[in-house]
Order: sequence, then C-alpha cells, then structure tokens
Amino acid sequence: MYLQKSKLMLSLTLLSALIFTIHSIVAAAPSAAVKVKTSSFNMVFDGKRLLLPDGQYVFAVKGTSYVPLRFVSYALQKSVYWDAKTLKVTVSNPSKQEAVVLKDYLTNLIAYGNQASAKGGVTIQLTPKAVKFVVNGKAKALSNGQAGYIVNGTLYVPVRFLSEAVGTAIQWDAVKKQVSAESAAYQAEQGKPGTGAGNGNTGGSNGGSNGGSNGGGGGGVITKPSYESITANAESRLTALQNSCQSALMDIGIQYISTDDAKLKETLKNKGYAQLDACTAKFNTIVSETETQLKSNGYSTDIIAEYRKEFNEQVEAGREIMKGMA
Repeated sequence: MYLQKSKLMLSLTLLSALIFTIHSIVAAAPSAAVKVKTSSFNMVFDGKRLLLPDGQYVFAVKGTSYVPLRFVSYALQKSVYWDAKTLKVTVSNPSKQEAVVLKDYLTNLIAYGNQASAKGGVTIQLTPKAVKFVVNGKAKALSNGQAGYIVNGTLYVPVRFLSEAVGTAIQWDAVKKQVSAESAAYQAEQGKPGTGAGNGNTGGSNGGSNGGSNGGGGGGVITKPSYESITANAESRLTALQNSCQSALMDIGIQYISTDDAKLKETLKNKGYAQLDACTAKFNTIVSETETQLKSNGYSTDIIAEYRKEFNEQVEAGREIMKGMA
C-alpha cells in the first residue's frame, strides 16, 4: 500500500532534502529565442538508466545535441555551482558531503520499466545565454556558433562540449537513441582505466515522438471501476509526484551545500518554501480527484484522510526544520 511503502521515503525526502533548500538558475534578459522538438532518449550512466527530472529534455539545434548540464554533471558525480550575477557555472569534484548527497540523488532517478529517460516530441522554446564556464578550475568556451540555452530554469549545453570539458567520454548513439558515460569514480570502483572525451554531434537527431492512440469503439457496457483500481491509480500518481518532488528537493540540497553566502541561503530557503507549496498543490489535486471518483462510485473515502494526514505531518515537520535553519 502507498502509505506503508512510501512513508519512510517521503519522510526522508521532506526532512532531509528540505534541510538543504534550493538554488535555481536565474536567467538574464532574453535574446533571440529558438523553437525545437525534444528527442526521446535514454540516459545511461555508470551502468544504470536514469530518468531526467520532470521538465528536462534532450534536443538538437542545427545538428548539435544538447543535454542538461546540471543533470549530466551530477550523473558524472560532479558538483555544480551557478552564479546568477555573472552568468558563470562552475563544475568541479564534489566534497565528501556533496558526494554522499549525489549518490542518494542518482539512486532516486534510476529508471524501471520501459519509460524513456527523456521525453520526445515536446515543442520547447530555447533562450540563448552568454554563459561562462569553469570546469575543474579551468575556463572553457563553447565553439563558435554554439550557445548555452536556458529552458524553464535549466541550462543546456552541447554533449561534445561537456564531454571534452570534463574529460569523460560521453557517447551519443543516434541509432539506439542513448546517451551513456561512466564517471571517474565508477571506473575506479570497477578497476577500469580512465577515458578521454567522447563525441556528441547528432548528425541531425530530431526527436519527435510518434504515436497518437486511435480509439474507436462501439457502444459497449460501461464497467464500474473497482475501489482497488481507483486507489491503485491514485497511489501510482502519488508515487510519481513523490519521485518528482524528491528529485527536485535533492537537487536543491546538492546546490545549497555549495554556498556559504548567508544572504543567498535565506533566498534559497524562501525558494524552498515555494517548491514545497508547489508539491502540496499537486498532492491536493490528486487526492481531490480521487475523492470525487470514489464518491461518484459509492466507495468509502476514508483512505483520503489517511493520505492527507501522512502528507500534512511530513510537510509540517519539514516547515519546522526550515524555520530553524540559519
């Protein structure tokens, strides 16, 4: 049951991830925007297929493949720090504390089943930014004609650039629709020699998803949904929400511990509250729709009170921790 299986994880998510709060990318004034369709791709790092956080994608611009810098850096067990004032992003080896949080973060992104890591066929608008890059203490620059793009607060860079910058082979397989790489830490654990930079141009990878379910159907008998099917659907949605919020909050935590700026910490703390409010709003939508469905089919709604009680307890505990943060 959702409550039994997820109580500990939800508790750890809210009580530990919220301790760290958040640090999001702040975009500068926009210049010429570009519209593209995202590509359906799998992201395999250290032998495990990972799901991109909700709202992040893989896409191509003029034959050059782009990936989320922060996600891929984390997947390669690198720390990322964004300076919104100077539009500078710094990628470096993590501290011991950051490394522990990173491993937890990546564990929660492991994909199961047949779901692709990155959703394809989504039309997005890209905003180019003149971003400065520092990787392992050295300034790096994009090739002429290339740009960093920010989409919904996420910075994207070319696969080849990131591969060469961090010195790790990031393989792009346009046939299998897969991005893969192994972090230096993983290679050391496996007793493998280090790898050099890999490739990254798509040769025009375009990723529209196809599909379109066709639905015709005659006038059959309408079957009343069972109580079990309604609650199972609710719990599936709640689990997906939990994973999404956990991913966002863990990302928040990783970023928080990389700064000692008291003023910035306070700003991040407020953004942490906003993130929590967003998760709460989505939770309320799910349980409200479930309650309506249960009532309309004549079933008990006692389970709704249980969902709300558990969620509210954890949210309030998280808020109390945030109030006591320096």
